[in-house]
Amino acid sequence: MRHDDAAFAVATATEEGYSAGGPDGMRKNMLPVQKQMVDRGLGSPYELTGTYASLGKKEEPLRYLQTAYEKREVGLLFLNHDANFNVLHDGLAYQEITERVAEKLSKPGEQ
Repeated sequence: MRHDDAAFAVATATEEGYSAGGPDGMRKNMLPVQKQMVDRGLGSPYELTGTYASLGKKEEPLRYLQTAYEKREVGLLFLNHDANFNVLHDGLAYQEITERVAEKLSKPGEQ
């Protein structure tokens, strides 16, 4: 139930933000709600990272990307193909995480 409440809160923020300011308004409105949900353990750090990055933020999302890696979020499988993350590609921390993901994928039997 709590996870459903988190999804509903993000969806409501998304709708209100889009109505008020289009795609950028949607992302700006989603960001604090997603952050609160992730900080409470109810949301996806991977999705929060994407929202930060789609707003052009470079430093803030890396903390949540690391958390997503530690939680083994499935979205990381698409990290190199998700255009939201393009702004992060040049960062060392981003490159390190993508290398670790690639290494884990090359050894599927290991945890």
